[in-house]
Amino acid sequence: MVKGAGATLPVQTVVFTGTFEGGNRKEVEEAARANGFRVVGKISDKVDLLVVGGVQDPHGAKWADASSRGITILSEDAWRARSQPQTAKKRAPVKKSSAAPKKERAPAASKKSSASSAAKRASAAAEPGVARTKGTGTPVPSYRVTNVVFTGTFAGGKRQVIENQAREAGYQVASKVSGNTHVLVVGGVKDPQGAKVDDAHRHGALVVTEPQWEEMVRNKANDPAKPAKDTEEAAPKPKSAKVQPGQKKATSTKSLTVVFTGTFTGGTRKEIEAQAVAAGHHVVGKVSGNTDVLVVGGAKNPQGAKVDDAQAKGVKVLSEPQWAMRLNNGDESDDDDDEDDADREDAGGNDDPDQGGPDLSPYQAQIDASKLDILAATVVEEDERDHPTCPSQLVGHPYWPQDRINEYPRDESNQPMMLLMQVNLSVSPPLAQFPETGVLQLFATMYDDLGGMNMDDPFDQTNFRVIYHESFNAAPVTEWGFLDNAITNADSINYEEDARVPKFLRLSLQQMAPDWSDYRFERLLGPLKNDDDLADHYREEYDAPRIRLGGYSTFVQWDPRPEHGLGEALTLLTIDSAEGFCWGDCGCATVLIPEQNLLNRDFARAAFWWDCG
Repeated sequence: MVKGAGATLPVQTVVFTGTFEGGNRKEVEEAARANGFRVVGKISDKVDLLVVGGVQDPHGAKWADASSRGITILSEDAWRARSQPQTAKKRAPVKKSSAAPKKERAPAASKKSSASSAAKRASAAAEPGVARTKGTGTPVPSYRVTNVVFTGTFAGGKRQVIENQAREAGYQVASKVSGNTHVLVVGGVKDPQGAKVDDAHRHGALVVTEPQWEEMVRNKANDPAKPAKDTEEAAPKPKSAKVQPGQKKATSTKSLTVVFTGTFTGGTRKEIEAQAVAAGHHVVGKVSGNTDVLVVGGAKNPQGAKVDDAQAKGVKVLSEPQWAMRLNNGDESDDDDDEDDADREDAGGNDDPDQGGPDLSPYQAQIDASKLDILAATVVEEDERDHPTCPSQLVGHPYWPQDRINEYPRDESNQPMMLLMQVNLSVSPPLAQFPETGVLQLFATMYDDLGGMNMDDPFDQTNFRVIYHESFNAAPVTEWGFLDNAITNADSINYEEDARVPKFLRLSLQQMAPDWSDYRFERLLGPLKNDDDLADHYREEYDAPRIRLGGYSTFVQWDPRPEHGLGEALTLLTIDSAEGFCWGDCGCATVLIPEQNLLNRDFARAAFWWDCG
């Protein structure tokens, strides 16, 4: 039972994801267990809550999975308010019964009806006329939204006029965001931000643009004063199209893991993703071995880094018309039929299916001038490895001198660390500021949920280690039983099975344009962020290699350098969610190092950071 002030609450099952401000995830989970919650690592129908740390706009695989199942999603602040023992509210006394206590969950009539209900809830969450109750992430139909705050410059008139119209429509209008706020309406911008937006996210209020607000008001007018029934009943039911003779009926409920990329003609990417979630699919941001489908918008002949990545992993690549047909016809529709139908659609309705994206030419000179050299890693077969005895590789047995076996990296529990990446610089193209000879290695613990990262002090190498060997001439360790046993016994290893199999690398010299998430992007190419279509096109056009040395950093949430004493630290190496690695919900890991430490070959001052959606 969950501990409360004079009350006992039913035990709730919780999943935590993201990066938490109130401590590392392990500490937050331990605090939850101490307060009587049951903590698990994966989303399932038995989960009551998903707690997302450190992000204002939650997304990612766990978020999508929780949304599709109708699981309550909490921000870190909302979780903190709910989980504090001293703040638990007393409940009305309940008559004792000899019957077994029932879990607070709506009964599922069948798998099919459960999936249908989840789809309805997800659909409601995606609609502009649906808000979320403060702090809970529970969908609220527009007619139950009462407390509204307006901010910004509105196209439909002065703010005072807009507020008066809202009052006439039955809403309560306040000037400040608080815990009672249901909706914050932001006028005049596509991408709302600012202090009030931050407050709204912290209190769990929905943030909408002016057009979305107008749609909510229309929904309220069309659905006046409905009783407060379950959201599932209030959500509008999709109209079912007539099945024509010979047409396949959509009967499949198979859930797919899908990645979307490119510029879509049927709506913004977020809208397309919301439709997929509403249909019961899981939407993630990066292609990995777990991805079922990559959907490419705006081109008949998809190409680019994500397409190459998908094809290399055997992931099915669909165009936008093919994906739309798959949603309409059901997941079990024949792939060949999809392709034929898509071809017919292109032939009949699109004179130029290969039209390019938005024009980046005005920025091209600045983009080219901002590019940095990198060493991009490509996985090769064993007989193509770059060195016979000390190859560049991911995981596996590292090079380690036999006479220094007692110095092999171990974590705070004295367990041997796992090799994540090894680069033989002696046989790789030279990269400015990096050593031209020797071996560079990254190790991390297998017994820590954060994979060796210390969020409070990213330079703390207690549970990860960056090692540089000036040469590899010493006799190497050949008996690796101690490491193999540790890997076998690691019950909290953070990498997929595929990541435990060594993959050999070949490094090539390439150039990398500024990454969208690197703090330098604002200074170099900031105006690009003012145009959503242009920004999406840039990210697709200049998608960097997943595994690399040098260049710009890639972060999923934000660049931690300004906030964590990392200054202008350089990117030493990057391991994205690829080749069996999956950092949280398809995040990205980065090793940073101050420039002077890199020049001095002082890798003890390297910092390790990863984040996810």
